[in-house]
Amino acid sequence: MNPYAFIAIVTISFISGAGVQGWRMGKVMAEYENTLWQASLAATQNKIEIDRLNTQREREALEISAIRKQKQKVVTGAINNEVIKYIQSPDAGMCTLPAEWVRIHNAAATGRIDLP
Repeated sequence: MNPYAFIAIVTISFISGAGVQGWRMGKVMAEYENTLWQASLAATQNKIEIDRLNTQREREALEISAIRKQKQKVVTGAINNEVIKYIQSPDAGMCTLPAEWVRIHNAAATGRIDLP
């Protein structure tokens, strides 16, 4: 065999092998980049969903806080109105208790229960 033909065959084989290896590596790199892109897309979608849920939770917390404040105002207003109503009532000083009840109460309050 001619040495020049052998060198030409080896050179052509080497160049062809390098070309095939380059194509193969290009395919592997493209698949890797595609995998990275899909992972990045999934992470972005997860972040968007987390942000949406956090916003929804903050909105619900603000609504609950507003409802609590409103209930507090209503209860406070009702209590204040009731106290004023009872103070201004003409029967406010007309509360009378039987003497026996007062004696039993005072005995229980002082701890000396010497009831018959």
